[in-house]
Amino acid sequence: MNRRNLALMACLVTSAAVTTTSGLAQEPPPTANFDANPRGGWVPLTVRFTDQSTGNISSWDWNFDDGSTHSPEQNPSHTYKIPGDRTVSLTVSGPGGSSSKNLLIHPFSTQWWFRADFTANPTSGTAPLSVQFTNQSSGFFSGRDWIFGDGSGHSAEVNPLHTYTNPGDYTVTLTVSGPAGSDSKSGTIHVTAPPPPEVRYTLLKDSYLNVSCPNCGPPPPRPPAAMSGTFTLKLLDSSDPLVSRYQLTDVSFIAAGYGVQYRLSGEGTYQVGGKEALLRDMSLAVQIDSSTNKLCFFTNDYRDVRSAWPRIGPVVLTQTNGTAWEQYFLTISAAPTPRFTSVMPDAQTGNMRLQWQAYDAVQLERATTVTGPYSPVATNLTSQSVVDVGALTNQSQLYYRLRQQ
Repeated sequence: MNRRNLALMACLVTSAAVTTTSGLAQEPPPTANFDANPRGGWVPLTVRFTDQSTGNISSWDWNFDDGSTHSPEQNPSHTYKIPGDRTVSLTVSGPGGSSSKNLLIHPFSTQWWFRADFTANPTSGTAPLSVQFTNQSSGFFSGRDWIFGDGSGHSAEVNPLHTYTNPGDYTVTLTVSGPAGSDSKSGTIHVTAPPPPEVRYTLLKDSYLNVSCPNCGPPPPRPPAAMSGTFTLKLLDSSDPLVSRYQLTDVSFIAAGYGVQYRLSGEGTYQVGGKEALLRDMSLAVQIDSSTNKLCFFTNDYRDVRSAWPRIGPVVLTQTNGTAWEQYFLTISAAPTPRFTSVMPDAQTGNMRLQWQAYDAVQLERATTVTGPYSPVATNLTSQSVVDVGALTNQSQLYYRLRQQ
């Protein structure tokens, strides 16, 4: 082998050694981790630290955060003589580098240590929202001060119950105090507006559907088609004390007449009130499955109120998009649908007595339970009867057609 080849081999060996050395320098650093037992207690507090680090480790450095000397032990013990939270830090080092981990230790004194804490249930909901606060503060303190964040007065109760009447986000703060000072904790209560009040209405027996043909000449006399069904009345706006606005949803009517069964479904609006006279306005947009123009729009002809609230009607509505060959008219009378709570036989008369809830649609949150007779007894509980459900807001007697399904 000549000198040139020997020189080339020497270069290759040197290069291989450099690569190996470079590879060792890329070793990852160790990962610091440890546990402490106990993590809190009365001073003097002795804590045992247990190393849980992983990787190639050559040294440990413990900082106990109390001004004492660092420790190079792997699993040291340390005694805290002065109260106060301490952040203990472990740094481990190896050929690949170093990393650190922190852990909080709570040495405390019987003379002054305390910590504010509480829970709230629920923390969110619709107004009015009642929240039960539970004090979970620890240590030795002599006073409590609750601030609920809604402008109400403070409370010194241990576990107060507070009701939020308006929607909004409220910051609740509990402050506990003692000879050495005070400690506070805050939390948030989220209160949303309640959904609009709504009442289910049922059509009464004087509800009808009429069909006319304006270009067909005078129609022969024929009775209107009796109409039955339900809709939901939802309060939209009552900010004006003289006028209330409502939305009609879930409109579902059936009218049988002229050899045809008509099905009506849709929605609308209803407004009642006035400064000088009590007036009403109703509009409907409904699908009529047996009509030429499937989507029909209606408004009322007469605005005067003809029955005591919460009964609606009779309201006569005329189709505004009718044709020369087909135009519909609706007469709507309706009252809140009672909710049955029980059916009981009357031992003396043999009749059935029903118990239901009748709703005052002016103060939609109010419900009154009343009882009334239901006849005939028999076994047919689907028959209908007009019964007196008692006086409501206007102190007049209102009558409903009840149906027990």
